[in-house]
Amino acid sequence: MGAEPMRRGQQPMDYTEYQPLNELLNRTAAQAGDRLIWFSAEAAQLRENRLGTVFCRVMETALNAAMTYCEEVTPPGARFLRFRSRTAQGQILVKIEYSAGDRLMPNENDGVSAIRELMEENGGYARQMIGGGTGTIKIAFPEHYQKR
Repeated sequence: MGAEPMRRGQQPMDYTEYQPLNELLNRTAAQAGDRLIWFSAEAAQLRENRLGTVFCRVMETALNAAMTYCEEVTPPGARFLRFRSRTAQGQILVKIEYSAGDRLMPNENDGVSAIRELMEENGGYARQMIGGGTGTIKIAFPEHYQKR
Protein backbone atom coordinates (compact mmCIF):
# COMPACT_ATOMS: atom_id res chain seq x y z
CA MET A 1 0.00 0.00 0.00
CA GLY A 2 3.00 2.28 0.16
CA ALA A 3 2.55 3.80 3.61
CA GLU A 4 4.14 2.49 6.79
CA PRO A 5 1.77 1.40 9.53
CA MET A 6 1.40 3.90 12.38
CA ARG A 7 3.37 2.88 15.46
CA ARG A 8 2.58 3.65 19.08
CA GLY A 9 4.19 6.90 20.12
CA GLN A 10 3.79 8.53 16.70
CA GLN A 11 2.21 11.97 16.56
CA PRO A 12 -1.63 11.69 16.53
CA MET A 13 -3.49 12.72 13.38
CA ASP A 14 -6.38 15.17 13.19
CA TYR A 15 -8.95 13.14 11.28
CA THR A 16 -11.97 15.20 12.41
CA GLU A 17 -12.91 17.95 14.85
CA TYR A 18 -15.24 15.52 16.65
CA GLN A 19 -12.79 14.53 19.39
CA PRO A 20 -14.29 11.17 20.48
CA LEU A 21 -14.07 9.91 16.87
CA ASN A 22 -10.63 11.46 16.40
CA GLU A 23 -9.37 9.65 19.52
CA LEU A 24 -10.92 6.37 18.34
CA LEU A 25 -9.30 6.65 14.90
CA ASN A 26 -5.90 7.42 16.42
CA ARG A 27 -6.23 4.45 18.78
CA THR A 28 -7.25 2.26 15.83
CA ALA A 29 -4.26 3.51 13.81
CA ALA A 30 -1.88 2.55 16.63
CA GLN A 31 -3.49 -0.88 17.09
CA ALA A 32 -3.41 -1.49 13.33
CA GLY A 33 0.27 -0.55 13.25
CA ASP A 34 0.97 -3.03 16.04
CA ARG A 35 -0.78 -5.71 13.96
CA LEU A 36 1.06 -4.73 10.75
CA ILE A 37 -2.14 -3.43 9.16
CA TRP A 38 -1.90 -0.38 6.88
CA PHE A 39 -4.56 2.11 8.07
CA SER A 40 -6.08 5.21 6.52
CA ALA A 41 -9.06 7.36 7.46
CA GLU A 42 -11.09 10.22 6.02
CA ALA A 43 -13.70 11.39 8.50
CA ALA A 44 -16.52 13.85 7.99
CA GLN A 45 -16.69 16.91 10.21
CA LEU A 46 -19.40 15.76 12.59
CA ARG A 47 -21.52 17.61 15.12
CA GLU A 48 -20.62 16.44 18.60
CA ASN A 49 -23.89 17.32 20.31
CA ARG A 50 -26.10 15.07 18.17
CA LEU A 51 -24.30 11.76 18.49
CA GLY A 52 -23.57 11.03 22.11
CA THR A 53 -21.39 8.03 22.87
CA VAL A 54 -23.34 5.48 20.82
CA PHE A 55 -21.80 6.53 17.51
CA CYS A 56 -18.23 5.90 18.70
CA ARG A 57 -19.19 2.60 20.32
CA VAL A 58 -20.71 1.48 17.00
CA MET A 59 -17.62 2.62 15.07
CA GLU A 60 -15.28 0.93 17.55
CA THR A 61 -17.18 -2.36 17.27
CA ALA A 62 -17.09 -2.22 13.46
CA LEU A 63 -13.40 -1.27 13.30
CA ASN A 64 -12.45 -4.02 15.77
CA ALA A 65 -14.44 -6.60 13.79
CA ALA A 66 -12.72 -5.54 10.55
CA MET A 67 -9.26 -5.49 12.14
CA THR A 68 -9.71 -8.94 13.68
CA TYR A 69 -10.95 -10.44 10.42
CA CYS A 70 -8.12 -8.77 8.51
CA GLU A 71 -5.47 -10.07 10.90
CA GLU A 72 -6.87 -13.62 10.94
CA VAL A 73 -7.12 -14.15 7.18
CA THR A 74 -4.54 -11.87 5.53
CA PRO A 75 -0.73 -12.21 5.64
CA PRO A 76 1.11 -9.23 7.22
CA GLY A 77 2.33 -7.62 3.99
CA ALA A 78 -1.16 -7.47 2.47
CA ARG A 79 -3.24 -6.19 5.41
CA PHE A 80 -5.17 -2.94 5.13
CA LEU A 81 -8.00 -1.12 6.88
CA ARG A 82 -9.68 2.01 5.45
CA PHE A 83 -12.27 4.17 7.21
CA ARG A 84 -14.35 6.72 5.28
CA SER A 85 -17.31 8.77 6.47
CA ARG A 86 -19.46 11.55 5.08
CA THR A 87 -22.81 13.12 5.82
CA ALA A 88 -25.73 13.03 3.40
CA GLN A 89 -29.51 13.34 3.71
CA GLY A 90 -29.47 13.52 7.51
CA GLN A 91 -27.28 10.47 7.95
CA ILE A 92 -23.64 9.76 8.62
CA LEU A 93 -22.50 7.25 6.03
CA VAL A 94 -19.53 5.10 6.99
CA LYS A 95 -17.62 2.66 4.82
CA ILE A 96 -14.93 0.46 6.34
CA GLU A 97 -12.90 -1.63 3.91
CA TYR A 98 -10.36 -4.24 4.96
CA SER A 99 -8.27 -7.00 3.50
CA ALA A 100 -10.12 -10.29 3.63
CA GLY A 101 -7.52 -12.60 2.09
CA ASP A 102 -8.66 -15.65 0.23
CA ARG A 103 -9.98 -17.61 3.20
CA LEU A 104 -13.65 -17.06 3.95
CA MET A 105 -15.00 -16.73 7.45
CA PRO A 106 -18.66 -16.24 8.34
CA ASN A 107 -19.97 -13.20 6.47
CA GLU A 108 -21.21 -11.36 9.54
CA ASN A 109 -19.78 -11.61 13.03
CA ASP A 110 -21.70 -11.00 16.26
CA GLY A 111 -20.48 -7.39 16.58
CA VAL A 112 -21.72 -6.44 13.12
CA SER A 113 -25.01 -8.31 13.74
CA ALA A 114 -25.58 -6.24 16.89
CA ILE A 115 -24.76 -3.02 15.00
CA ARG A 116 -27.16 -4.00 12.20
CA GLU A 117 -30.01 -4.59 14.66
CA LEU A 118 -29.37 -1.29 16.49
CA MET A 119 -29.24 0.70 13.26
CA GLU A 120 -32.37 -0.90 11.80
CA GLU A 121 -34.29 -0.15 15.02
CA ASN A 122 -33.33 3.53 14.69
CA GLY A 123 -33.75 4.32 11.00
CA GLY A 124 -30.26 3.38 9.79
CA TYR A 125 -28.58 0.26 8.50
CA ALA A 126 -25.40 -1.79 8.69
CA ARG A 127 -24.18 -4.37 6.18
CA GLN A 128 -21.05 -6.50 5.92
CA MET A 129 -19.96 -7.93 2.57
CA ILE A 130 -16.91 -9.97 1.63
CA GLY A 131 -15.67 -10.70 -1.87
CA GLY A 132 -12.65 -10.42 -4.11
CA GLY A 133 -10.21 -10.33 -1.20
CA THR A 134 -11.87 -7.27 0.39
CA GLY A 135 -14.39 -6.98 3.20
CA THR A 136 -16.69 -3.99 3.51
CA ILE A 137 -18.83 -2.78 6.39
CA LYS A 138 -21.32 -0.04 5.47
CA ILE A 139 -23.19 1.84 8.17
CA ALA A 140 -25.80 4.59 7.87
CA PHE A 141 -26.16 6.32 11.22
CA PRO A 142 -29.01 8.83 11.62
CA GLU A 143 -27.52 12.24 12.43
CA HIS A 144 -30.31 12.85 14.98
CA TYR A 145 -29.88 9.48 16.66
CA GLN A 146 -31.89 8.79 19.78
CA LYS A 147 -31.89 5.28 21.21
CA ARG A 148 -35.42 3.94 21.43
